[in-house]
Amino acid sequence: MLYSPPVGTLGVDTSGSVNEAQAQALKARGFRFVVRSLTVPDGSIHPKAVTAAEVTLIHAAGLALGFYQMFQTVTLTPAQGTKDGQSAAMQARALGAPSGMTIYGDSEGQVHESAVNEVAYWNAWAAAIKAGGYVAGMYVGPGPRMTGPQIGALPDVHSYWMAGSIVPTPTPRGFAMFQLNPPNQVIAGQAFDIDCTQVDFSGGAPAFWR
Repeated sequence: MLYSPPVGTLGVDTSGSVNEAQAQALKARGFRFVVRSLTVPDGSIHPKAVTAAEVTLIHAAGLALGFYQMFQTVTLTPAQGTKDGQSAAMQARALGAPSGMTIYGDSEGQVHESAVNEVAYWNAWAAAIKAGGYVAGMYVGPGPRMTGPQIGALPDVHSYWMAGSIVPTPTPRGFAMFQLNPPNQVIAGQAFDIDCTQVDFSGGAPAFWR
C-alpha cells in the first residue's frame, strides 16, 4: 500500500544494502522509511540496487520503502531519459511496488551538461516514469546546470527532494523532503543519510511503499 508520511517524519536513504538487523535498528531509533537505489542503464556508477529479499525485510521491520535511481554519467538526451525512466519503472514493478509510488531521479553529477540537455532528459525521464504507473520525483543534488525555475517547471515531476547542500530551489513548488546534515550517519554498521518529509507549496508529499 502507499504511505504519505506526515510532515516531520524522519527516514533514511542509502546506496548500500540493508540487512535485517539494520532495518530493526532504524525502526527502534524512530525512523519510518528507507529510500533505496535502483540501477541506471549505461551509467558508470552503480550502487547496490535494492533486492526483493531486502524489500521483504524492510517491510517486516515496519518501515516504508522509497526508491531513487542513481544519476546518469553518459550524455543526457531525451532517448536516454526515456530509457532510464522505463528501466526505473520496470525495476519497481518487478519488485512489486504499487502504482502511484514516487520514484526519485538523482540530478547530481551533471556538471558537464547544459541546462537545455538536462531539461530535455528530465522531461523524457519523468514521462517514462508516469507512463509506467509511478510518480516522478527529483533528488536535487549538487551539480545540475538547471535553475530553480527550470527544475520547478518540469511538467511531470511532482515531488522534489533537497540534498544536504546548497542547491537550486524548484520554483514555485519547493521541496517535499529534505536531506539533513551531517551525512553518512553509521547505524548498525551501515552509513545512512537522514531525511525529513514535509508538504510542498503545491500540497504534495512523497508517496512511499508500506
